[in-house]
Order: sequence, then C-alpha cells, then structure tokens
Amino acid sequence: MSSRASRSSSFRTIIGGGLYLAVSTALAQVLGLAGSILLARLLGREDFGAYGVLASTTLMVGALASSSLHVTALKFVAQHQAGAPERAARIYGLCFLSSVVAGAIAALAIVLASDSLAAYVAHPSLAPLFRITGLTIPFAAINGVQTGRLLALKNIRALALVSIASSATQLAILPIAALLGGLQGLSYGLLGHAVLSCGLHSLALMLVDRAATPSLRVVEFWQERAVLWTFALPHLLSALVSAPAQWWPIMLLSQSSNGLEQVAVFSAAQKWRQLVLFLPGMVSKPSIPLLAESFGTQDYARAAKILALAIGINALAIAPIVGFLLLASDPLIGMYGSEYREDGVATMRIIVCAGLIQAFMVPLGDALTTAGRNWSGLAGGILRSLVLVAAAIALLHAGFGASGVALAHLLSALAMLVIQVLLLAWVFHARKAL
Repeated sequence: MSSRASRSSSFRTIIGGGLYLAVSTALAQVLGLAGSILLARLLGREDFGAYGVLASTTLMVGALASSSLHVTALKFVAQHQAGAPERAARIYGLCFLSSVVAGAIAALAIVLASDSLAAYVAHPSLAPLFRITGLTIPFAAINGVQTGRLLALKNIRALALVSIASSATQLAILPIAALLGGLQGLSYGLLGHAVLSCGLHSLALMLVDRAATPSLRVVEFWQERAVLWTFALPHLLSALVSAPAQWWPIMLLSQSSNGLEQVAVFSAAQKWRQLVLFLPGMVSKPSIPLLAESFGTQDYARAAKILALAIGINALAIAPIVGFLLLASDPLIGMYGSEYREDGVATMRIIVCAGLIQAFMVPLGDALTTAGRNWSGLAGGILRSLVLVAAAIALLHAGFGASGVALAHLLSALAMLVIQVLLLAWVFHARKAL
C-alpha cells in the first residue's frame, strides 16, 4: 500500500509540477521566438548573425561559470532539506557565493579577451559588444543557483511565474533596444535584462523562503567544500569540454563564406530546437528532487519507476511538437525573412531531429546526475564533444554551412544517447549511487 501511495505521489509531483512548468515555459518560448523574429527583422541577417556570435559566446562562458553550481545546489538542497536543513542551507550558501566569484571571473575573462574574440571572427567592431554582453554572466550565474534552490524546494509555481515575467520583460526590452541602438543598443538591453531577471529570481526566493538569502558566513559554508570537489568539479570539467564544443562550430561557421549570415540561419533554426527541448526539460525537472531523494536513500526500485515515468511522459509530449515542426518548417523559418528559406529549411529539419534525440536524453542525464555518476558522465561528454567538433569540421570543410553544423549536432546527440543508456544500465545493475 505504501509503495502504491509513493508511486501516486511521485506521479502527481511530476505531472503537476510538469504542467506548471510546461505552461509557463511554453509561454516563455513563444515570447522568446517572437522576440528572435523581431530582432532578425530589425537587425538584418548579418547583424542577427553577429548577435548569434555574441550570444553563443556569452552562453558558453556562462555555462562554465554556473552549470555545476546549479546542479550542486539542486541535488544537495533536495537531498538534505527535510533531514538536515542546516546542511542544505550551508551548501546553498557555498554555491551562491561560488556563483558570484565564478561569474565575476568569467566576465573578466570575456572583457580581457574581447579584442581577440572579435579578431577571431574577423569583425573587430564586435570587441566592445563582447565586453558589454560579458557583464551579463555574473547575474546569469546567480540566477542558476537560485533556480536550483527553487526547484529543490519543489516550489514550481514560483519558478513558473518568474520564467514568464523574465521572458515578458525580455520581449519588451530587447527589440526596443535594437530599434533604438542597433547591435550596441541590443547589447545594453541584454545587460539590463540580466540584472532585472536576477532581481526577479531573488524576489521570488525571498517571498517563498526566507532562508534562501544566505548571510556571508564563509567559514560555515567552507565546511561543505567537499561537495565542490566530489560533485561540482566533475560537472565543471564536463562543462569545460561540452560548452566550448557547442560554441566552436558556430565560430568556425562565422569564418566561412557569408559566415555571419550562415550563423543567422543556424541561430534561427536553433530557436525551434529549443521549442522541442523545453517540454521534456519541464516535465523532467519535477522528477529531479524525487530522483535525488531515491538515490540518496538507495531506493533504486523507486528511482527506476520515476525515471521510466519521466521518459514516458516526455515521449508523449514531444511527438506532436516534432511532427508539426518538420511539416511546417518552410513557413516557420520564413517568418525570419524570405532570405532564410534557402538554407534554413534543411537546417531546421536536421536540428529538430537532433532536438528529438536530446529530449530523450534529458531524464537520462538527470538520473545520472542525481545518482552522483558525474565522472562517468564526464567521459561520455568528452566523447560526444569530440564527435560534434570532428563532424562540424569535416562538414564545414566539405562546403556545408549551417546545415553541416546542424548535422554535426545530430550525430553527437546519437552518440551521447547510446552512452547514457549504457551508463544507466551499469548504475542500476551495480546498484551504486554516490
């Protein structure tokens, strides 16, 4: 009876939380797509490609600064909040403080490397814009840790409301900034929105959890430093491999014939892949604290059922979305402008298929993370990155543009899916989680 009640509770948590996040993120995705279409038409294809270079660079460095701390806060707050809330608070404080330091270092790195980055893509005029957009990284890093705590506390409603508010303000700010100041205005708009979004996340946490704003008790936080080496470090190393591997093909594409225009095509198609990925990500998120609890108590049977449930819901959710995007790719990519159709339709179809495979990888990756198998995941991430970079170089050399980069993503996603399935089979067979 208790097992049946546990399954029912897990189902309600995943479905209820997933619906909240799905609806809010669907709205956020629609707002984001509308914003990207507006920006493409306001900036023109070449400047929109330049924006893609700036955004991808900022996201790459931001991922290095925040991704490991986000999942660390999420896993350990979820795992210890009920039984050891003081430890959960200390670990969150350590992650929060680390995100401030890591974000500041990452921003400084972008500022110092701005001239070299602009020269690498053969557009020196982008140097000051790299410096402006680089300043968004500390705020994004803090946001990641705050989001991790909100999710660990299972406060899905607050997370959903913040997501909608952040997307709505982005739609209001960025097109106006681009209209008034072109690329430079857009860069300042990105910085302003990053500050505002960080404020929204902080406000949400203060309203739902007074303990979410840690005092600067560095000595107490430092007691939990072991989680940085045993859990966050392999995640950081994985980001050090995967984030540059995601970024480098775009930079190589920018150096090809009509490079920035090809980046614009890939950036437009990429937005539709995000539409494929958003729903699996939202459905999977409520399952993360449940998986963390299950692996923490060595309840592998419950973990397997939660994982199977998340995979099944993902499969049902993404099928109609992928079908629609594949059938309607021509008019959808044409919304960015008629000049996007020639290269964009094939690129969009390939990248949507890559997104389909990645959607199945979302709950598998969450299970590996909450099981503490980050070092194993790191090995898989290295192989996936090698496949992505090698395929992108070969396809770009063969004359493929944006569609070549999309195909490289498809091949690397297939490789990673196989790796994750094998790793999880080993985890459940060995019945070992950290």
